[in-house]
Amino acid sequence: MINKKGRPQRYSKEELLEILTNYALNNIGKITFLNLEKETGIHRHIWSRRMSEQINELNQSYSSLDAESFEAIPLPNIIDTVNKYWENKKAMINALNEYNTYIQALWEKAVAFEKASQKERELLQLLEEKDKEIRFLKDNRDFYKNEYQKISIESTYDHKQKENNIENVININDKKKMTTSNWKDNFPGLFE
Repeated sequence: MINKKGRPQRYSKEELLEILTNYALNNIGKITFLNLEKETGIHRHIWSRRMSEQINELNQSYSSLDAESFEAIPLPNIIDTVNKYWENKKAMINALNEYNTYIQALWEKAVAFEKASQKERELLQLLEEKDKEIRFLKDNRDFYKNEYQKISIESTYDHKQKENNIENVININDKKKMTTSNWKDNFPGLFE
């Protein structure tokens, strides 16, 4: 007879495995010792010492969908899963629940991608419209800049002043090389 030291165990390995299976069926995602303790009332050191191998095995079958692992998701064979868990209905439900989780996560990512693609198309169209508007405004700016320079230069000639009924916009005298006169008086149509 082997002499066991320490307190006798409250839970057998089969009882812990049954509780873990029920927990895994009801809670989708990574299984942690703290969450197991909160849900079952069994201390986490019991889970970590006695069921860590089974918990790690369950956690390995659950993989998150992030950018690095997105293409490397191992989808198990359904026929193998059914054959493996044919005698254990709860384990089969848990395995099929993992399939459902994968499919749901992929569907959510596909919907989010489609929404982002639609938003991108709308933003590209808006950007194209704004680019056209900017080109139009730049063309107008260049046109009016050229017209301003043309009128400024023509206003220095006496015959152009009489012909266009304008005053000299640029004054050149000994005190100052070049100054501008009162723009509102000379071009009242521009500042209305």
